[in-house]
Amino acid sequence: MHTISPSFIREILSAAATDGVLSLAGGLPREDLFPTTAFADAVATAVAREGHRILQYAETPGDLRLREWIARRMTSTHGMPTSAEQVMITTGSQQALDLVAKLFSDRPVAVENPGYLGAAMAFAANRVETVPVDRIGDALDRIDTAALVRAIDGGAAVFYGMSRFQNPTGASWSAEGRRQLVELLETRGVWFVEDDPYGELRFDADAEADADADAADADAADADAATSARIDRGLHTPVAADAPDRTIYCGSFSKSVAPSLRLGFVRAPVEIVRELGRLKQAADLHSSGILQAALVTMLTSGPFDLDQHLRRVRAAYRVQRDALHRAVATHLPDATVGVEPAGGMFLWIDLPESTSALFERAIARGVAFVPGVHFRADGGDTGMRLNFSCLDPAQIETAVARIAAAREDAAP
Repeated sequence: MHTISPSFIREILSAAATDGVLSLAGGLPREDLFPTTAFADAVATAVAREGHRILQYAETPGDLRLREWIARRMTSTHGMPTSAEQVMITTGSQQALDLVAKLFSDRPVAVENPGYLGAAMAFAANRVETVPVDRIGDALDRIDTAALVRAIDGGAAVFYGMSRFQNPTGASWSAEGRRQLVELLETRGVWFVEDDPYGELRFDADAEADADADAADADAADADAATSARIDRGLHTPVAADAPDRTIYCGSFSKSVAPSLRLGFVRAPVEIVRELGRLKQAADLHSSGILQAALVTMLTSGPFDLDQHLRRVRAAYRVQRDALHRAVATHLPDATVGVEPAGGMFLWIDLPESTSALFERAIARGVAFVPGVHFRADGGDTGMRLNFSCLDPAQIETAVARIAAAREDAAP
């Protein structure tokens, strides 16, 4: 019997659910920001309009209206000209990773290190050999291209990673890091699986939207400057925008709307979408039709506006990120903070001691985090992932103070 190790994060979430424990561990969105009223209204509207149809079996690729909405947003917001035929709805982006692992199970997969634990589990469940490729640079803003080339020479046909606000580090790739990867994809004929669940949570996105509006009103004499500004902002688009024919893009509504929907999607060349569709049909036939119908109803009719909703989420998370930075500087002054995340939900810090050992003492002090060893293929045990999306600033201050106290508990 083939078995895989249980997710340490699930164990942490269980421990963090204990009364009195403040959790900096899980990657959970903030619950009071969920659009509960808008979604309830959308469900009622969808059932009233087409209840019999959406309670029936549905097509494997997903609700055409939702795929068309995603295609429009990929085109207009993410810089990726996309058709509905290039989109397939999945049961969360985690299913997308599982399907990709199945599709490429006959070859090794190169994965970034440190990297997302859920992806590692998807590859392990499908018995896919993984080859770690380090994120490098002071800001972890690019990959070790020499290591990736070695992985490709060793048989890897796919590279998996997050270009924006990575889980666990919060880091994003620089322009040079993107350029190097795109060049490798094109010259070596490998696929990039771009996992981008946090791409909509970019904290400067609203300011840049205002700048875009200003650029649109610029005089012709300022056209060159406006074009330059747009190019700079484009560095924050997915890698798939630069290499659409070599990228399998995995998106999600879990962080932008709500995780319980379990709705994600794949955007890829049509031939890849068709292959993944055959695998999905064997797995679950299709994702929930009624939830897809409710979501597209909410996105396309009624008072709900996704961009306004995202403004609220980004503003809240930015305050919480800043609170976590201050708390770390105050209570953990010897911590190394390599990346100030410009979006997402996580801060990565390094301490001069084993964070796995510290975790047990921290739980006893009433605070949870994820030791870095669970994200690293090299066994490194000095870092930790801290989530800032779930606790308010006062709770964040208390939680980090408890970690500091737990460190003192080890003192002789």
